[in-house]
Amino acid sequence: MTNPRYFVTGASGQLGQLVVAALANRVGADAVAAIVRDPARSASLFPEGVTIRRGDYDKPETLQAALAGAKRLLLISSNEVGRRVPQHRNVIEAAKKARVSRIAYTSVLHADTSKLGLAEEHRQTEALVEASGLSYTLLRNGWYTENYAASIAPALQHGAFIGSARDGRIASAARLDYAEAAAIALIGDEGDRVVHELAGDTSYSLSEFAAEISRQADKTIPYVDLPETDYRAALVGAGLPEPLAALYADSDAAAAEGALFDDSGALSRLIGRLTTPFAATIAATLETLGVPTDPEKPTIAASRPEDILPDDTDRTDFGGVTIRKGTIAAFLQNAMRWSDPGTSDAERKLLEDAIVEAMPALRAVGLFDVLDARDEQLRALLANI
Repeated sequence: MTNPRYFVTGASGQLGQLVVAALANRVGADAVAAIVRDPARSASLFPEGVTIRRGDYDKPETLQAALAGAKRLLLISSNEVGRRVPQHRNVIEAAKKARVSRIAYTSVLHADTSKLGLAEEHRQTEALVEASGLSYTLLRNGWYTENYAASIAPALQHGAFIGSARDGRIASAARLDYAEAAAIALIGDEGDRVVHELAGDTSYSLSEFAAEISRQADKTIPYVDLPETDYRAALVGAGLPEPLAALYADSDAAAAEGALFDDSGALSRLIGRLTTPFAATIAATLETLGVPTDPEKPTIAASRPEDILPDDTDRTDFGGVTIRKGTIAAFLQNAMRWSDPGTSDAERKLLEDAIVEAMPALRAVGLFDVLDARDEQLRALLANI
């Protein structure tokens, strides 16, 4: 009989499955328990050896039994918008009774100040977690790139990618990136309160997202920006339920005001690698859809200073000379991606061009020589360009 320590609620969802797999990979399947509504239907979703228990957010009596023996618990937010707070309260109360040593919760980016309509339920849940008396971790996740990738098929069908985000920048990451972060935090976080503000390393506007679809699919897909009400109506007309359409439209409107942007780099630091480029998620989606793409075209884009820090006033002094922080960050990101063994020749050439373009600015302030002297991998990289 196994005695799992790490428990995940809502484990049969898309994020939950990835978190369970990441935990099993790091601590062993026998140390992990997946809490699901219907164990019989979920048995094939998880690695062999993971304990599967029944637990329903709407049925508190199932949760107390499901969490028996739990040491660390990940509460994945419910997908039932409008009913999340009472559902989450049920899990938190069961966690208290089970005397878990730590609870982690998947919240939303900058939940305490976010303009996103969906942030309110997250704020209320965070308050419940804080009031529980348990040590806790808040995983304030940014947008999943897959949220926008889901619109690629209709965009190809209708010849346009629609939204309501204007030129707002979106620092999304792949769902797998957030799943790995959740597993790492659940295993390793210590202290009474830990908050992770998590987002992708680079950002994009929806115009740039549509341009990347166009480039990879070799078909012109313009971005059409709509007023929030019109975008919501279009989503309803496409078959989305009214509440979900309203949520997506509100999220785009908030993105226009910066609600989905973050440049802290906290996610990549937590998972120990760069986050998945949005172009890679687009490529994977097109492959799933059976859309032919040019294999010689890079599936990633080089990082640009304005992707990382769109505000041109965000500068720093180095050796008495002013330089954009984004120039430094973009250079380092491109250098790391160039040295990744998984980077294709076409992608490496694209990154080389961006690296070489940044060199004069870095040399002008003397920063290039400092980086070159301190980083053996960077020296080797530059020697090959």
